[in-house]
Amino acid sequence: MAQSARVLLLFPLLLLAASSLTSAAAFNRSSFPPDFIFGAGSAAYQYEAGSLAGGINKKGVEFYNNLINELLAHGMKPFITLFHFDTPQGLENKYGGFLSPNIVDDYRDFAEAQQKGSIGITLATNWFKPFTNSKADLLAQQRSLDFMFGW
Repeated sequence: MAQSARVLLLFPLLLLAASSLTSAAAFNRSSFPPDFIFGAGSAAYQYEAGSLAGGINKKGVEFYNNLINELLAHGMKPFITLFHFDTPQGLENKYGGFLSPNIVDDYRDFAEAQQKGSIGITLATNWFKPFTNSKADLLAQQRSLDFMFGW
């Protein structure tokens, strides 16, 4: 009984694999509508806008204004990530980044006063695959996954 169930399961899998091989070749960027925004899996779009030490970058401001206008025109709500692996320099100098618990209040005050924004959380992660099936690569993959998810 178990053997026949395996055979029955194998047939649809082979059929799916065969159809995927032929349809994947025809599936490319031109398969999407012209105004499709790649990388946006929802009605929200998150981006980071780094700061410039030498003052305001007018071309950078223009770029982000255009980005926001395009997102709004396509019915998407933009979310700017103030901290995305880049702490504001003043807080980095004063506290050593997020190594000090004292940064939290100043960071919140900065975001609320300067940006009129709210504080949220972004969960980002990476998945790792071994380069080969060697024991060393499998162990390296496991260490990476433990580092990312094992806490």
